[in-house]
Amino acid sequence: MKLYKFLHAALLAGLMCSAQAADYAKFGFTAAVSTILVDGKPITEDVITIKGKELRLGDSIKGTFSFSTVAPVWMTVTPDIDLIYKDLGYSEFSSTSGLAFGDYLAPQSSQFRVVNGGAPSSADSLSFTFTPYQSDAERATFLFSDPTGSSLNSPSLPLDLNLNKFATHSLRYAIDSGVGQIELVAEVAVLRNLSPVPEPSTYAMLLAGLCLTTAIARRKRPAARVAVGTIAARAPVDAPATFQLPHRCR
Repeated sequence: MKLYKFLHAALLAGLMCSAQAADYAKFGFTAAVSTILVDGKPITEDVITIKGKELRLGDSIKGTFSFSTVAPVWMTVTPDIDLIYKDLGYSEFSSTSGLAFGDYLAPQSSQFRVVNGGAPSSADSLSFTFTPYQSDAERATFLFSDPTGSSLNSPSLPLDLNLNKFATHSLRYAIDSGVGQIELVAEVAVLRNLSPVPEPSTYAMLLAGLCLTTAIARRKRPAARVAVGTIAARAPVDAPATFQLPHRCR
């Protein structure tokens, strides 16, 4: 019975973890800076200072972004399927020079927008925009687009992203420096799914073990009742209780 209770508790815990994993997606990425703009114009040199950190063309940017797949829908537009979700996750990254984004104690206001073209040839696009809470002076946007319109089958939030499905996969980071709007574009070269996805085989084995343990317990229970009844029927009511030592102990 202890094994049965243990397996039962483990199965319930596994199912709870599976439900949480299905509602949450997290990705790690690596990108390279390809463009730096100031007020919409390319910089004349290959280096610029942002938040006290120098940033150069070709610098590597690494980080993560995540989102909740049960984020509330904010607006729907037709005829194209155009959905916007709010407050769904966070983003954090840092460059080779140490420029960081996303290290905030306050919650972030984030938006996810998916456009699934109504016509077969209409472009599909995904965009994740992360902005510090109650601030528009700094934001990061991940953009994935497919001009053929074949990458998205539904407007729902995806649990997986494949760079091979999109012609454009970039990170755009913008900040108001006080003397002008600075924007950098980095091409995402590597995207890794870091979501806590459970192994289906683990739950299958756990469920099979639980079923087997239950079946054995049910078979042993009637057999024990029959054995006790037989011994009681054979023993005389007034027979004295006796105890005989094994032969080797005499």
